[in-house]
Amino acid sequence: MRTLGPVTALALVLVLVSGCSDDDPSGEPGGSESPTASASSPEATEGSPSASEDPSPEPAEGEEVRVERLAIRAPEGWTVTKEGDPYSAQIGKDINAIYIQELPDFGGGKLSLQEVAQTRLRNGPYLREPKIMEPVTVAGQEWYHIAGRATETTYAEDFGTVADGLALLVAMSFDRKLPEAERQEIVDTVLASVTFE
Repeated sequence: MRTLGPVTALALVLVLVSGCSDDDPSGEPGGSESPTASASSPEATEGSPSASEDPSPEPAEGEEVRVERLAIRAPEGWTVTKEGDPYSAQIGKDINAIYIQELPDFGGGKLSLQEVAQTRLRNGPYLREPKIMEPVTVAGQEWYHIAGRATETTYAEDFGTVADGLALLVAMSFDRKLPEAERQEIVDTVLASVTFE
């Protein structure tokens, strides 16, 4: 029992420290909705100042990154990292990364999109807790959207869905210092490039 005391104390300290935040307004979702989410949700498109003026951004034009049936295009200048399996791939630039994954739907088609998002939020690589945003339309299908600070130094923009018995994920991790407009442009162009065959 003695070894649990220091471990528990350390965990408590980490939780308390991670709860501290700075005054960076671009670090948390909610203050301004992402144009991608706004443009794709019907209730936010009419008269919404945050809705993108161009509802169809141009797709990213870099190298195609493909797993079995899911593919995206990398933003120009990003490096493709080959993963060790045919079901995931990663691209990156500096400490920014985009990860795609295609796995069997372990929920057997029984989970709603909201439940899939909640599962990702519970089990994802987040030391802080980003928020579940409004669903977005990607490649003609509804995808969940999770956004917010994932760690002290990174901001997450994760998108996922279940289609044809497969769980699809496009997870983006950005340096928190990257300006919000730049981050959103990358999100928009990558999502515009998503294909699922």
